[in-house]
Amino acid sequence: MKNLIDLLIRSQNSDGSFSSNQEYPSLLFSSLILIELESVNDNKKVVDIKNKLSAWLLKNISPKNSLANFIILAALKRSQPNLVGSKLLSEALSNLVSHENQEGGPYGPDLGINIFIAYFLALNKVTLPKLQALIEQAITKNNFSSKIINRYLAMYLIAKFYRGPKKEELLSCITNSLRKLDTPHRIILLSALKSLGVKLKGPEKIKISSALEASLFLNLRNKIITPSKANDYQELRLIKKILNEAKTRFAYLGSDLKKIALSEIKRTLKTNKDRQMSLIAYYLKLALGNKGLIIEDDLLVKIGLANIFFWTAFIIYDDFWDEDESAIPSILPSANLYARHYVDFYSQVLPDNPEFKIFFHKLMDQLDAANTWETKHCRAKVINSKFVLPEKLLDYQNYENKFRPASGQILGPLVMLLKLGLKLGSADLNYLTYYFKYYLIAMQINDDAHDWLEDLKRGHLSTVVVMLISDWQKAYPQSTQINLISDLEKLQKIFWFQTIKQASQTALLYTKKSRQALNKINCLEDKKPLAKFTDIAENVAQEALDKQKQSLDILEKIKL
Repeated sequence: MKNLIDLLIRSQNSDGSFSSNQEYPSLLFSSLILIELESVNDNKKVVDIKNKLSAWLLKNISPKNSLANFIILAALKRSQPNLVGSKLLSEALSNLVSHENQEGGPYGPDLGINIFIAYFLALNKVTLPKLQALIEQAITKNNFSSKIINRYLAMYLIAKFYRGPKKEELLSCITNSLRKLDTPHRIILLSALKSLGVKLKGPEKIKISSALEASLFLNLRNKIITPSKANDYQELRLIKKILNEAKTRFAYLGSDLKKIALSEIKRTLKTNKDRQMSLIAYYLKLALGNKGLIIEDDLLVKIGLANIFFWTAFIIYDDFWDEDESAIPSILPSANLYARHYVDFYSQVLPDNPEFKIFFHKLMDQLDAANTWETKHCRAKVINSKFVLPEKLLDYQNYENKFRPASGQILGPLVMLLKLGLKLGSADLNYLTYYFKYYLIAMQINDDAHDWLEDLKRGHLSTVVVMLISDWQKAYPQSTQINLISDLEKLQKIFWFQTIKQASQTALLYTKKSRQALNKINCLEDKKPLAKFTDIAENVAQEALDKQKQSLDILEKIKL
């Protein structure tokens, strides 16, 4: 991967651009490179490349070639969205309207230009039916003719955003072309397949000769090259200790269960990028400042492992409760193993504090009650892709039952504060509980907003699906069911232009409550190590609101 980044550095001009010696104009060539480099934005060298490239693209947006600007805008929006300000967006949309053949497009006779525009609008969650019809016609006829881009690049760009009913036909067009194709266009179509969700068996051996191919290959390999960070040292050291502790615990197990148990823990550690599942005790120690200095690694590791046990068991059980087709029966015994271990730990960690043991078992009872409530009341029928609307819509009220399944997250921090002499029921412990409760609710609502369509297809009445159904019933009061195929476009419009606003505002309300609770915990010297988790949930919700507002602005400007 280092060689590919070095190739990019050598190929970049002093002004930030990339010169194409192929069939692509320099602006298009450079825009495509910026689009692909999104997946490697944690590498300092790549960040420098992107910053210089973005500045050059921004400088070279030309009013005289306004429609071709949309590939530049798409690149900036995808990679560095903060650069696409309201003034730039307004000018671009005004130019777009002035080039309309008819209201809502298409925009000129060239398919390539219309693909650029559709891609940019899709990044803003806007779909224009006439543009989509033009693209679907090209897919159906397998005719991607354009004066400005070749057919391979047309399919590649469409694959970036198109998820309509012609997706399988698009896949067929790409795979049929791929069979007959050699480099350099081959890597473009492999990237298109990845964009459409095709799991590639492995990276092919392709000779890389240009900056565009290098950026495509980096994205294809899905590698994020992360430099070594000194401030990660303590975290990585603790995670290694947690894994070693797990290996010691599992040493007596049979080979099959041992292998699965360790594998699932490693999966949880890998997917939890913010490390709150494994290191929440460590972050609390940092927040305690000088008071936390007496807390030794041994306790942090034991709490970290107990927390990983809790979350990994939760994830496995949740797949079965949700009747997820990806649920694997062979890993269910490991979930039982994790549950026994974290119950043993929290039952024994404070032998001189019987009140905590009572508190812990009550928390677990409430957790099981919440899971029972969800499996009993949060399900609807889906028959032949038709979602049957419930007679009475579920009321989540204060979302208490969405906190309970994740409430084990609070146990380790509570144990630490109890060991430092605080009492159950004290103001600081109560506020700590509220801090966790409210940001975990916000995270759940954000997750439900992301998974709304998948939940709907499974008949799961998640927090956001309930909001969506309520909005649907207002729009279609006589409806008794939703056809998840023919009504999909209507659903998407209602979700994006109504439901997401309510969902995000609700999440923001709970992040505000979480931050207020955190600020009232007097025993903490530095709130930042814990505040970052509230910030993460807040940023996700705010980003969704910002995108929704921008989409409404775009639709208003193009009169749809």
